[in-house]
Amino acid sequence: MARSWLVASALAAFLAATLQGCIKNLKSPSSGTGSTNQPARGVCSPMESHGHRLDCGPDVEVCGVLALEMGTGSGAYHHPHPVVHGLWPETPSFGTSKCEYPEDPASPRRIYPCYNTQGSSNAALSFQRHEWEKHGRCAGVDDADDFFRQVCALAEGPLQVMDGARASGLDLVDTASQLQRAGYCVFEFGTQKQLQLSACKDQSGRWHLADVRRFYAVCGKGDARPPSGGGGDHCVSGQRGPSCNRDSDCFGYSGCLRCAGSGHCTDVPLRSLGSFRNATTLLESSTAPISTEHSAPVDDIPLVQVTAACAFLLTVATAALLMHRWSTGQSGMVALPLMASSGD
Repeated sequence: MARSWLVASALAAFLAATLQGCIKNLKSPSSGTGSTNQPARGVCSPMESHGHRLDCGPDVEVCGVLALEMGTGSGAYHHPHPVVHGLWPETPSFGTSKCEYPEDPASPRRIYPCYNTQGSSNAALSFQRHEWEKHGRCAGVDDADDFFRQVCALAEGPLQVMDGARASGLDLVDTASQLQRAGYCVFEFGTQKQLQLSACKDQSGRWHLADVRRFYAVCGKGDARPPSGGGGDHCVSGQRGPSCNRDSDCFGYSGCLRCAGSGHCTDVPLRSLGSFRNATTLLESSTAPISTEHSAPVDDIPLVQVTAACAFLLTVATAALLMHRWSTGQSGMVALPLMASSGD
């Protein structure tokens, strides 16, 4: 008898903990901020929604791509680890970016850390000069030092993701997915196992990694605004964006994340779970760990999926408790322990 009550109490405690975790997470929207070089998860538009020409969008004068090499190409594109190739303003005919010349056009005289992978100092310096003359002099920076310092800073985070993906044996497509999920938005694939991340320059001369739809919000001057009352060709907080029927209709519009129930694009993301693991903590000691190597980050789980998961867990726990009470000949309503308030 005592044993049956212990089992019943354990099941009731699990049911209560599951319900409390679900309620807490459903009440609390996800939070968190990131730097402009690490956009919030879930804001990258699908690569198939991009054209081959990069459009800076309204109010952004200079934009481009950060080209990164997987290191598994041939010849000069083969390296022990992923490396940066360069930051390329997408001027016509590659895109709509303006070419803004530097105050000092002199070529670089030293090797920067992220380019110290060429095998020899002469090769590294020669390659830097090539990148500066072909791309850097249109990037709107002060000089070569400013340009390469920014390139190395922009590349650091994405290269870490790529290095981990390569060590895990992932191919270029899966690596691109890893970057997207980490908030580093891939504009398109390049030749020789390269990936190109979308980037834009703000009015202070700083480059930022950002999704093409968010160039306006990240790098815009703030002069242009969509017409009040809805419509327009981009999304801003507090106003309706372009008309839409599905999320894909909003791809390509600056600042727009999805199609809202109003039939207009919006810059407001779906609520996320945040800490769904709280609801399943009691299971971790009795079940094998679940591999998350190829799964989406927990913060990316949509609210509707969270609700379904909570409902499933509650149903299973309730059914198990009722079956136990029936098998032991007990009757009556299931009594749940009182749950401490998580605060309003």
